[in-house]
Amino acid sequence: MAHTLQEFYDDQIDACPADVRMLCERRNADCSQTRKLPPEVLIEIFAILGSFNYGRHCLYPHLKWVSVTQVCRTWRNIALNEPLLWTDFVNRVHSNWAPEIFARSKAAPLRVCLGEFNGTPDFIIDELVKSPERIKELEIDAYGGAALVRRLVKPAPILESLVITSDTGVEFPPNFLGGVAPRLRSVRCWVLPAEADWLANLRSLNHSGLLPTHASWLSKLTSLHLGRYATQLSKSVDGMFSILENAPLLHQLTFTTSSHMGDAPRTRSTPLRLRYLCDITAYLEAKPGMAIIFDQLQVDNIERLRTFWPRRFEDSTMLEHVRNFFDRCYHGDTLQYSAHELEKRRYICWTEPGQEFQDRTRKSYTRY
Repeated sequence: MAHTLQEFYDDQIDACPADVRMLCERRNADCSQTRKLPPEVLIEIFAILGSFNYGRHCLYPHLKWVSVTQVCRTWRNIALNEPLLWTDFVNRVHSNWAPEIFARSKAAPLRVCLGEFNGTPDFIIDELVKSPERIKELEIDAYGGAALVRRLVKPAPILESLVITSDTGVEFPPNFLGGVAPRLRSVRCWVLPAEADWLANLRSLNHSGLLPTHASWLSKLTSLHLGRYATQLSKSVDGMFSILENAPLLHQLTFTTSSHMGDAPRTRSTPLRLRYLCDITAYLEAKPGMAIIFDQLQVDNIERLRTFWPRRFEDSTMLEHVRNFFDRCYHGDTLQYSAHELEKRRYICWTEPGQEFQDRTRKSYTRY
């Protein structure tokens, strides 16, 4: 009897620390000032913290916000039960975490960035292939991701952005995304097929390789970025214009000249009119002579114009091509400037039509 009674008290004593811990947790949850924050506000705070750029040296930057949820059990439970907080899948996700994070995301749209493909858990790849209907944003490295591209043959009805990074491009299969991506508006890649149903609603393109001149989706573009190799492959002003004239709805154009561009003779005699084009950025460091492109370009009203030149560029006659374009096509009455320190590049900006251009070696002005 005595032995049984002693065991009874021992059990009560052993239970005391657990009971005290539970009471402390309840006190902290019920009496803490953190209780005043409603769950929807906390979720918004966690989401903002998750969007911060913590730098490349952070091991799991997309999960840095999780430490904040450890303030109390209530915060932790709110975070664990909110699918939208677990929808970012980036490279360097630990293979042991991937299934758990994927499960917490439930059916929420996914943002996927697989830059270092060799370190991507197979689990994520398999889930993307099985459920492309959940992908909202997809960025992959073509060096290791070509196999994934070939496997993505089911429709992606909510995909909005596609980025494929490489220096050589990747070949899209004929049945890529099942030909169905109605919300896909933005693409950045090296090579695109001239005809593809999944590009039917494309609006923004950042392209690095040879652009198919007569692609049907060019006619709907409102934003186009041509990289250095894209302009090199077009070989001349006429080659570049043959691309642009098939994109009549462009509002924004960015291009980087190559050292090989502009050597071919010009045969075009009529100017290119892009009436909606209002925002131009031209990186002319490699081929300042390509400024002649502005002689044959016509727009209704330029609202933003930026040109970048070689640091030791002295041929002011090339600047005149851009200045004359600005005089012809700027019809506003108010300009705003933002000053920036100039390091490796010289930046030329114009004030009002008819006035001399400003050339600053230490400061540059961006017109917005």
